[in-house]
Amino acid sequence: MPGAAKSGTSTLHALLSAHPQIEGARPKESQHFSFDELYSGGANAHNSLFEQSPKIRYYLDSSQCYMIHQKALSRIYKDLDSPKAIFLLREPVARVLSHYRWNYRLTVEKSPLMQALNERGEDTGYSFDPLVEMYREHGGYLSLSRYSHWIPRWREALGEENILLIRTEDLKKDQKKIMKLCFDFLEIEDIQIKIGQNRNTTAETVRLPSRYLRAVAKFIPGGLHTSRPYRMLRHLYLGATTPKPPSDLTDAEETFLRAALADDIAFHAALAPT
Repeated sequence: MPGAAKSGTSTLHALLSAHPQIEGARPKESQHFSFDELYSGGANAHNSLFEQSPKIRYYLDSSQCYMIHQKALSRIYKDLDSPKAIFLLREPVARVLSHYRWNYRLTVEKSPLMQALNERGEDTGYSFDPLVEMYREHGGYLSLSRYSHWIPRWREALGEENILLIRTEDLKKDQKKIMKLCFDFLEIEDIQIKIGQNRNTTAETVRLPSRYLRAVAKFIPGGLHTSRPYRMLRHLYLGATTPKPPSDLTDAEETFLRAALADDIAFHAALAPT
């Protein structure tokens, strides 16, 4: 499930992983096919992220970076046996704002929105962040909403019959209906999955710990790090010091985004409601 970022992929990953014939990666974003350092580990490195069982028909890797990386697409096509891709696509302008607000709350983004869009909006680069032990995008606010550019590439590589496009708005409206759509697409039994709450929501995101907090944490005895009181206090502190991003776009920002993403807005609007 390679995207799009900030479109509800964490929620859909959890719902799909609840099916007994689907095994979700741990962590859900392996990023294996995007980055040479990870890909060099070979098939065994990727397979180690999943519990192996004869009953499993699909192994679910929900790395959102794959959507905008041609290298990842080429490797997936070459290495995997009959891969299928599910794309959860949010309205492009709303996705950009949510992505920006999420990074701002994490404190990895400090620039005003228009500056970030102009400087890094089309940047598809990532670099490794030891704090979260993952590769983090440099920006990519526009590139990750460019559905009209990337989805045709995936359709051409994997075959249109192996691509499922779902609107985020439809997942929010009727999770049961979307799960049936996914199971039919995967040709596995349509079973009742317990409806889940939205995960990894922007509104609940708290800042990453500062260097100062990480330095202080080194002096805390190991056992306390996993204790509930410590985790609660840490979360309260991070929540209280999380910066508040703008909740809405200005007229100028919305005009800019609607012009920049006109083709992608039309692409998303043309998707039939599910």
